Amino acid sequence: MEHPRPRHQAQRYAKQMKQTAPSAEDVLDRLAAYYGPQCPDWPTEPFQFLVWWNCGYPASDAACHNGWKALNAVTSVNRRRS
Repeated sequence: MEHPRPRHQAQRYAKQMKQTAPSAEDVLDRLAAYYGPQCPDWPTEPFQFLVWWNCGYPASDAACHNGWKALNAVTSVNRRRS
């Protein structure tokens, strides 16, 4: 009884591996379905985001949030357009 050549086994395993690898989009869709949609906890307008990002030191979500909150308590953070 002959055994299959190793090359044929490698080709068969390669086909199986190609079929089992999910795409990045599939992974993200599964994560969103499980955890729900992700909402940013920071401003999404570019100018306000840059100000928010520099409101805390050392930079972290919590430090920036606290600095942003304190800044908004004393002034409005909007870019003046001339």
